[in-house]
Amino acid sequence: MKVVSKWARGLIAALAGVGALGAASCDALQATPESPPPHERPPQFRQVTANLACAFPIVPERELFIRDLGVVNDAARTQWSGILPTGSGIADGAWSFGRLMAQMSGPVAPEDFVRNWLAQWETGQTVNGQLISARSSITPQIINAWPKRPNGKLDLTKSPMRLLAIVNRVDVRDLSLGSAGEGRFVYGVLDAGGNPLQFTVILEYDLPAKTRMDVLDWANRWHALGAQTPGSAAFNTALQAITDRFTARNAAPGRPNGSALNQLRTNEIALASPWQLREFHLDAATGLLKSDTVALTPGRSLRTSNSLAAFINDNTLLLMDGGVPPVPLQTDAGAFRGAFAEASLPWTPPGVTHPEARHRFALNTCNGCHLEETGTTFLHVFPRSAGQQAQVSGFVSGTTAQDPNGLTHGFNELQRRATDLSNLLCEDAQAPTAMLTSPDAGSFVRGTVTVAADTTDDVGVARVDFFDGTSLIGSASQAPFTIAWNTASPTTGTRSLTARAFDTSGNVGTSGAVSVTVDNTPPMIIPGPPKWNQNSFYFVRGTPTVSWSIVQSVSGVAVARIFQDSVLLTSLAGSGGINYFIHWDTSVLSDGRHTISLEATDRAGNVSSHSRFVDVDNTPPAYLAITAPYNGAQVSGVVTLSATGSDNMDLASIAFQVDGTTLTPFATTAPYTRTWNSTGLSGTHTIVAIAYDRAGNSARSAPVTVTVP
Repeated sequence: MKVVSKWARGLIAALAGVGALGAASCDALQATPESPPPHERPPQFRQVTANLACAFPIVPERELFIRDLGVVNDAARTQWSGILPTGSGIADGAWSFGRLMAQMSGPVAPEDFVRNWLAQWETGQTVNGQLISARSSITPQIINAWPKRPNGKLDLTKSPMRLLAIVNRVDVRDLSLGSAGEGRFVYGVLDAGGNPLQFTVILEYDLPAKTRMDVLDWANRWHALGAQTPGSAAFNTALQAITDRFTARNAAPGRPNGSALNQLRTNEIALASPWQLREFHLDAATGLLKSDTVALTPGRSLRTSNSLAAFINDNTLLLMDGGVPPVPLQTDAGAFRGAFAEASLPWTPPGVTHPEARHRFALNTCNGCHLEETGTTFLHVFPRSAGQQAQVSGFVSGTTAQDPNGLTHGFNELQRRATDLSNLLCEDAQAPTAMLTSPDAGSFVRGTVTVAADTTDDVGVARVDFFDGTSLIGSASQAPFTIAWNTASPTTGTRSLTARAFDTSGNVGTSGAVSVTVDNTPPMIIPGPPKWNQNSFYFVRGTPTVSWSIVQSVSGVAVARIFQDSVLLTSLAGSGGINYFIHWDTSVLSDGRHTISLEATDRAGNVSSHSRFVDVDNTPPAYLAITAPYNGAQVSGVVTLSATGSDNMDLASIAFQVDGTTLTPFATTAPYTRTWNSTGLSGTHTIVAIAYDRAGNSARSAPVTVTVP
């Protein structure tokens, strides 16, 4: 079992669907220059190896997202005397906003530390070259309304912050960063009358870990809460024992102020519209909270930019593998990572090649996770009135939402995290198996093809990604695992297909490769005889040979079908050659125009056809007679021979024979005449006319006898 955030994100499709990626999105752990490398971090706790998750199930409301009033209204832990504890386990305001801020303030006076943080809304801030405009209404709404001490400074024991939830985010662990995830406190900001504003503050602390066993220790301690009753002394004491480990002064030596705080986030529309999310980090030089870029969220000016499309396309494989590509501060074009996130139009850069990759990228961003991709109103935990439990968004509790591409996604963040924690503790290390079942190896494919895989796993398969070589061509998140592969874009030729299956623990299994040949080009048909010529035109008779040549077929011809007047005449199996012909018996046809066609289907299923019309004529010319000279005539010198004739289709020519010798050229137009020089040919001679039609049928006239003196 791997305990890194990539594996946790591999659970995305489990139960909750791919939408759960957003939970580990703008919340993902980011390395900071101030963070010491993992090997320099001191041990924080003893090792605990009990495998509790397999003994009893995860209880999300006790272990993952704790909102019970017996916890968040625990007077001993949410009301603070103002005195920082000198030992561990002291309940006095352990979960109050004031004490937590005091414990992270380091050398700075806690009230000055908080006041300096609030002042960053009063004036504009420039972060990564981008302006965060002032939201000056914080002064009357929050700062002036905050109860003051006699010296005029903020009274942190009376902060207008109401605890909404304590959250376990072991699912965003990354052991390569020395982290077992995060522990979080979510607060709702109150107005002067104690009423909730649309304003939340989240303190996000690192859970330090050096080894896999350290991660399991954190997981087991959170999971042990599931056996207790929230609000009971035992539960609240055990929970504080966990939170004290990451909130105490000097919980993370070597980091700014010795605090384990990764970041503080705010999410509000109370000060101005639209909804805005800001992020603050502890500054190593000053020890103060400082406005910073929002991790994993580009600047909004890039929303429809080519550079953002290129970023998504370059990271498609990582995104589809459940990973989270880091968003750079700068690119060659300038600032890239955003200074804040706000409610606005969705991330829809042109030219993104994979819609699912765009969706997963958007879920990683704060405004995508909190708005456009999950169907929320920018809050996942809603401010609460006194005595009421905080409500959560459908993204957390379970819902479906349609993304800007029109694709519907299912979300159930609590269920996803519960599955992750259970898998972590039960140590599922068995990879799923995958086998491509369609298309068949060695087959020829065209158009849109169904690619299918069979999978097995001891826990459950969450997602199957399909690849053409190294290019992702689609994903399926539920059985049967199939996609529709559009083969129009690959280059014609041999392709290697594989399927990669992810189980609900993030284990991966890859199928063997299946080789197929893409052929989207129909065969080219070149007609052979009979062809038009100036004598016969398209006329045929008897049993002519009709032929075609078939070229440019990648996959080869599977079958050639020959049709006569749209009726199948015969089928010829693909021979591996290029020439196809038949001896066409026209004697069974009526005289007149007919159509003969060849339809070629290649082995990929591409079809092309060629048709030609021919004029069938099996009937000789109907009438022929010599009109000059007349029978018995005496002629001399140059004699004009004349004949008349007709044909049922088209008379082509009339030839004349004298004593069996044919005179050329033939007469081809009416009146059909030819001259004969009889000089020196004294005697009796026999003249015959022969009529030819376009098909080559012929007829002979009655003979005429003439005498040359």
